[in-house]
Formats: sequence, structure tokens, C-alpha cells
Amino acid sequence: MTESALSSPSTQANVAIFLDFENLHLSAQKALKDQIHWEPVYRKFQEYGPITLKRAYANWVRFDNYQGPLLALGFELIHTPAYHEAKPNDTRMIIDAVTVGADPSITHVILGTGDSDFVDVVHYLRGKGKRVIGFGILATTASHLIHALDDFLAYERLMQTPQTSTTAPAADQELVSQYLQIISRLGKVRMTPSPYRPQVLLTFFRTLKAFQKKNPPKTFSEIVDMVREKARAKRIPDNMVTEVAHQIFRAYALQFLRPHDAHDDKEKRLWDFPVRLRDDLDDMNRFINWCDLWLVTRVREGLGKEQEINLPAMAQVLYGGVRPKLINRARDLVARATKLERWPPTNNDKK
Repeated sequence: MTESALSSPSTQANVAIFLDFENLHLSAQKALKDQIHWEPVYRKFQEYGPITLKRAYANWVRFDNYQGPLLALGFELIHTPAYHEAKPNDTRMIIDAVTVGADPSITHVILGTGDSDFVDVVHYLRGKGKRVIGFGILATTASHLIHALDDFLAYERLMQTPQTSTTAPAADQELVSQYLQIISRLGKVRMTPSPYRPQVLLTFFRTLKAFQKKNPPKTFSEIVDMVREKARAKRIPDNMVTEVAHQIFRAYALQFLRPHDAHDDKEKRLWDFPVRLRDDLDDMNRFINWCDLWLVTRVREGLGKEQEINLPAMAQVLYGGVRPKLINRARDLVARATKLERWPPTNNDKK
């Protein structure tokens, strides 16, 4: 997936647009101190082909003053009162997007949101043969969502705001190579910088979580095989699954259920024993943070306390990219790593 490049739309293309207006509007206010100017955005959407369906979701009682520009562009405004749901926009928008997945006349789907809850929707639509384009505020859009999309249109870049003129520093490839060598030496794992890595980590978590309380539990080898099949369906290389599996294993993110006499079975690999997530890693964010933090601590140990970790290089190692949001995440991890004296971290360090 390329983040900004548009593919040439097919002459047979038909486009459906779904906008989580509240998410986009509040993100623009927070990150850009501005509201979204919809006319130039809509012109960009039209480059993909004829637009046959366009809906915008919000509690429109709250956003009555912002309806005009979207109505002028022909959008259907879907009112989603909150009631007892935390994210009513997501629920209705997901239902509508999944319904479009069954419509063979729709070839392109544009999802306007920054919420990682839509990752599974993207995979579903792509599995139905749709080309899925995301639109949102780059600074607040979940990286997992961007990696899952075919294309991502960042509002900042479309409008050429000052944020887009600030280019993230390129990663020093010598430092990237140095960090990879340290991880290989101290962490005993191979590492290939790739934007697929967060997606594979997420798939491992969901697969492990699905069997967390089931009996009999799956072995780690079985979990790896299941993740590999899911990754192949998304055209993710096998080696990425293998590398991430070893990272999870070496980071002590798992608990293996071995019988007391297991030491007598010298031929049996640890991966062939039943496995579960650690009790304190049953939350997706904690699990991913744990695995990322382990890699950063290896690099910190290898460099020594006197040498600072280069943030663009660390972001490149972890996420295969150096976008500002990824560099900020690397900064947070490095700050946490400097406070750790040992691995696994204590309870206070896990938060």
C-alpha cells in the first residue's frame, strides 16, 4: 500500500463513499485547528470514478451547522444518535460498508475515518474484490488502518497545509542495519523492517485471544500456522509471520502450559506445548506495546546508556516507515525503555 499515490481508476469503476463525519471533524479540529474543506476533497474522490453512493454519519443534532457543504455535494446524511452505544457511527457505517461488499457494481470504497475498528472491514471488502481507499487526518489515523488499505488520502497532504511541508527525517540506513544486528545478537531473532509487522502482531493477538479460554488450548505451532494462513490471504510474506512469532516468543509474551513431567520429553519443542497469552497481556494495546518495547530494550542494551537511540531509525526497524506518527511512537517507547532495568518489566512499567 502506498500512502499517497492514487491508482488510475478503471473505466468501469463505481465508487461508494462512507464518511465518519464526527471522527474526521473532531480530528481536524484537534490536529489542524481547522474544519475540513469538502469541495477539494470531493474532487479528489472523483478521480477514482463515478460516485454512485455517498453517505456521511454523525449525530447531526450536534453538527447542524456543518451539514451545508456535504448536502451541496449530494451526500446523504445518516443521523446516528448516541443512545447507549459508544460508537454509533461505527456500527451503522460498518453495516452499510459490509452490505456494499456484496454489490458487484461497486468497485471502489472510500472510508473516511481514522479508527482502527475498521481494519477488519477493510480486509472484508478487499476479500470481496473491492479497492479500499482511506481518507483521514494523517496525524490521528491509526497506523494499523493505513497499512491495511490499498491507498490512503491524508487531508493534510491534499490541502498542502503547513503540516505537509514538514517532512519526516529519513532513517539512517547504517543505523537501521546496526539496530537489526543488535536485535539479532541480543534478541536471538531475525528482523525485517516492514509495514506489515503491526498487522501481523495484531493477527497473532486476535488468534491467541480467540483460543485464550478454550479447551483444549492450541499449541504455539498451531497458532503460527493459523496466522500464516490468514497472512497469505492478505498477501503478507511467510517470513514476516515467522519473524514476528519469534519476537513474541522471545519477548515472554506467552505462557506455555507444560505438565510437570515435561522435562522428560526432550524431543518436544516448547512451541509444541499448549499456549496462552500472559494474563497481563489480554489487551491488544498492551500486547503490541510489550512486543515493541522488548525490541527497543534490546537496542538500548546493545548501544549502552550513553548512546541515544535514533528515532527515525528505530521507527524504520519497528514499522518499516518514518512518518511523524511512527517516530512519535518510537519516542514514547524509547522513553519507557530508559526506565527499565530488566526484562520482563515490573507491573508499574507495563502500564
